[in-house]
Amino acid sequence: MTLIFCSTFKLSLSPDPNFFAYTQKSYWQTSRESAPFRESNYQPEVFLTFPYKKENSSLKAYKVSLLHESNGQDGEKSRSWNRLYLESFFQFSNLFVIPRVWYRIPEQERNDDNKDIQKYLGYGDLTLFYPYKKHTFELKLRNNLRLSEDNKGAVEFNWTFPLPSFLNLPNSFGYFQVFSGYADSLIDYDEDINKIGIGIAFSR
Repeated sequence: MTLIFCSTFKLSLSPDPNFFAYTQKSYWQTSRESAPFRESNYQPEVFLTFPYKKENSSLKAYKVSLLHESNGQDGEKSRSWNRLYLESFFQFSNLFVIPRVWYRIPEQERNDDNKDIQKYLGYGDLTLFYPYKKHTFELKLRNNLRLSEDNKGAVEFNWTFPLPSFLNLPNSFGYFQVFSGYADSLIDYDEDINKIGIGIAFSR
């Protein structure tokens, strides 16, 4: 059995509103002697967020973004794609509902590392986010909407919670994640993965 840990780094640049973000997910294959990285996924993006200020509206904002995603590898292990996406933010009391749809920017066939990636990731996802006291609960759902044996999807649940006081780590939280489905990482986007993760989140 191979044991893999995932660490996530996120960065947003201001002034307000933010217009650039960078996310990096690194997968540590700790069961190997040298504990090499199995893969790192890089996600820089540029975006515009538009507040929606109509009184008594559940819609709070929407976001338009250009997102690049790649793993920095070459040859058969190379993975990359570019997307335009539209994301909306709805609020119902303490529950936030965040639907997102995307369009993959076409590439020349000879340069396409993952021609069938939308077969596994589909064309969008839906996130439900619920803060409760010092806890946050997030459920992300994704499906390719193919009503056949080619139906693929994923479910991801994230919970952040306060760390014990004796740890005394400012702006840090415990982190618990459950994932089941496709495209947890680019290198295994076409593999059905089930995983449970724990760790520390330095932002949320």
